[in-house]
Amino acid sequence: MNIQEATPIILSEQERSALEAMLRASKTEHGTVERARIVLLATEGRSTRSIAAELGTWPGRVSRWRKRFANERLAGLSDLPRPGATARYGIATDKRILALLDQPPPAGYGRWTAPRPSRELGDVSDQYICPFDGPSPPMTFSLLSNDSVGTTPLQASKMSRTSGSLH
Repeated sequence: MNIQEATPIILSEQERSALEAMLRASKTEHGTVERARIVLLATEGRSTRSIAAELGTWPGRVSRWRKRFANERLAGLSDLPRPGATARYGIATDKRILALLDQPPPAGYGRWTAPRPSRELGDVSDQYICPFDGPSPPMTFSLLSNDSVGTTPLQASKMSRTSGSLH
């Protein structure tokens, strides 16, 4: 059985400092940290299996990242694009939605709700607009007195049980 030699890795000073910075940064993704560790351990002349054993991963994974780093250097450590649907809406659509929502709602309406901007724009679904629309304003009651504007006797009795007397 012919065992292939591990891909040798030789780093420049800039690459070494970039990899060490990835290890130290608290915001670096776990996968990127693991890849940086693989490359740094490979520069010490370690075998693929010993690196895999130390990091608790598979030798195939170590071999893959060694080869990708050798061929593509630091750029090879980033994730490849994943399959999936392309984005349906972009930044330009977001700006159109926000510009429309900055305008006053049509006559007879107190605020914009998702179906209306969708109809105005014509090419954007209601579901996409909902996060821009924001939550409904909370109901507010006056805690000053029973005869305050907007407070019914039922609301006042509920509030007095939960927050004490209204007077």
